[in-house]
Amino acid sequence: MSGSSRRRFFLQIWQGLFGGAVAAAGASLLATCARPSASPSPRPGVAVDVSDLPGGSTKVAPAPGPDGAPILIVHQSAGGYHALSLQCTHEGCPVNATPLQGILTCPCHGSRFDLEGRVVQGPAEFPLGRYDSAYDAKHRRLLVRFLPQTI
Repeated sequence: MSGSSRRRFFLQIWQGLFGGAVAAAGASLLATCARPSASPSPRPGVAVDVSDLPGGSTKVAPAPGPDGAPILIVHQSAGGYHALSLQCTHEGCPVNATPLQGILTCPCHGSRFDLEGRVVQGPAEFPLGRYDSAYDAKHRRLLVRFLPQTI
């Protein structure tokens, strides 16, 4: 076998092997995409009794948020409420649920957040997650909804 025919022979073998690998990967990808999704449907939210929560104070919700972190309910002095995820946006550590002088601190790397969830001191660059919520005056509870937030 001459040098050029040997090269052509090995090139054809290499092309056949490479083409077979690409075809197998494509078939695997198509099979994965065709499977129905097994992910659970998102939880609609949680209702938190705030009848005993005075203005200017906080309370941890009885159930965690969809990120697995506790939810901090903040009753603002002006009377409104909001709900924050207590998962630090730096590396996901749980933020201390008890604010000191209106500041929430992450014990892992020292990030600090105000009671609106805004970064006061890094290394975190992003605010705490905030949940959509609505006050139900009739039942004196805060309805925390686990809906995707848009920026």
